[in-house]
Amino acid sequence: TVSESLAGFADPNVVLIALLFVLGEALGRTGITRRLGEWISRQAGGSETRLLVLLMLTVAAVGSVMSSTAVVAIFIPVALGICRNGTLSPSRLMMPMSVAALISGMMTLAYNGLRSRWELLRGDSDRPLLPPEQLYLPTEAFFVALQPLARLDVKRGATGPAPAGAPALQSADLPDVGVDRRSAEPLRAL
Repeated sequence: TVSESLAGFADPNVVLIALLFVLGEALGRTGITRRLGEWISRQAGGSETRLLVLLMLTVAAVGSVMSSTAVVAIFIPVALGICRNGTLSPSRLMMPMSVAALISGMMTLAYNGLRSRWELLRGDSDRPLLPPEQLYLPTEAFFVALQPLARLDVKRGATGPAPAGAPALQSADLPDVGVDRRSAEPLRAL
């Protein structure tokens, strides 16, 4: 039946992955992924090895503070844009990008493991240990350190000239992707 065939779409993981692709498309339409891909390509010069290393380091850095699934969904358009602008096959970038995202997820696990080992061994007077906060920058402190740096605010419906020194950006409203689950055809608007 139709209800049985659509039952799998109610799984939260399916919804999460679908929304992450919507997020990736939104970033693509704003031009953020294109600019990031161009920056990575410029920094790499013409070297494929440098390109892979830069992409993996960028993915790992973002993935150390975000879900690895979200990072892959965000960076798929970046990698595809790099391949479209060059002669590289997408298969050469997708697997290393995914591996970097998975490794970055392990960084969070390693920090939590350090914390639990410190809690267990901190009372040993023969081998004093520094707390992890003195060895590594916690996620909250990372974001606090980033706050004073320049950032880009895109406001819906903002019109008029950009302030002096600000980059001129073009943006468009995203289409309505609402799903009416009570309708006979819930995906009609898509």
